[in-house]
Amino acid sequence: MAAVDLAFERSRTRDHGDWASNAALKLAKSFDAAPRELAMEIARRLTETPDAAATGAIAKTIVETGEAFGSNDTQRGRPINLEFVSANPTGPLHIGHARWAALGDSIGRLLLASGATLVREFYINDAGAQMERFGRSLLAAAKGDPTPEDGYPGSYITDLALRVIAAHPDLLELPVEAQLTTARDRAYDLQLSDLRSSLAKIQCALRHVVLGARALAGAAGDDPEKDIEVLVGQLVSIDGARLSKRSGNVIELDDLRDWLGTDALRYWLARYPMSSPLSLDAEILRKRTNDNPIVSLAAELREPHRVARYLEELAGLYHRWYDQCRITPIGGEAIMTVHRSRLWLNDATGQVLRNGLYLLGVSAPERMQTPRPGAGENGRTAVRD
Repeated sequence: MAAVDLAFERSRTRDHGDWASNAALKLAKSFDAAPRELAMEIARRLTETPDAAATGAIAKTIVETGEAFGSNDTQRGRPINLEFVSANPTGPLHIGHARWAALGDSIGRLLLASGATLVREFYINDAGAQMERFGRSLLAAAKGDPTPEDGYPGSYITDLALRVIAAHPDLLELPVEAQLTTARDRAYDLQLSDLRSSLAKIQCALRHVVLGARALAGAAGDDPEKDIEVLVGQLVSIDGARLSKRSGNVIELDDLRDWLGTDALRYWLARYPMSSPLSLDAEILRKRTNDNPIVSLAAELREPHRVARYLEELAGLYHRWYDQCRITPIGGEAIMTVHRSRLWLNDATGQVLRNGLYLLGVSAPERMQTPRPGAGENGRTAVRD
């Protein structure tokens, strides 16, 4: 039989089916059959072919697998110590830490979903001259004195000093050396607690250590030069973002989260490759509308943005499909097999989106609405159909 140019495309009218082809018309003469008869035979054969229902089977599998769909064992057997954020405990977390908080946590979620044994750690650099400057800054604020020349500025120091005095009312009655030690140590505990709270608010929980990754690797008998993978990321700038009132010269993570919301912040920080500078448009971030083998590869490459881009493509395809396909019958129309199949596909898509967003540390509300006053965290209300 000579080669025949066949078309296979989406039906222009959904009442005529999901897909259309000119195969029966083109091949009728070769089979010595009427085009309509050949079309009916092709349709009959397709319904008897197991592979023809493969898409429906995949959708059913996704729904039945639920939250476990997408998990794999490509990293199974690999013990991994993931260290990220690692800010000095001398001040609040700021925008410079935000990107790695989101990326590090998302990488950890991907590794866990791929079977790795994982420990996520926050290295606390609490030694050296910086801690002495921190202590002297706190003590000066507690006494009402100016900030030391090499000290830490910002009203957050004054806030910490008030909290230290509340915990130690007799602070300024202690010997001078004891004042410095007490102010430094108590402020360190308070600041560390604040850092943990800031991270928890963006769905990022870590345990903290004093030893860094290299020291831990060496203590475990590993070669730090071979067994440590270092990822370097670019900085973040926010168009229109306000400077922190407490720190005076930086944008604090808590302020950024309060302004943009956890979901928008987490998603957009993880959406772009870590190797590229990230400049975010605050107005776009604050909008919350519907416009807003992948797990294994993203985990292997340490690139959560691949998940984000996949979810965006999937959401776009779903919206186009949803606009053209009616899932439920109209009025008194009978429930047909096509309705059931479309419902499976609808639910499967929702499950994939929820699972993918979880890997990015982002929630998946049932419906997105325009922000309104008093709508709760992030100005969003979740509504079930």
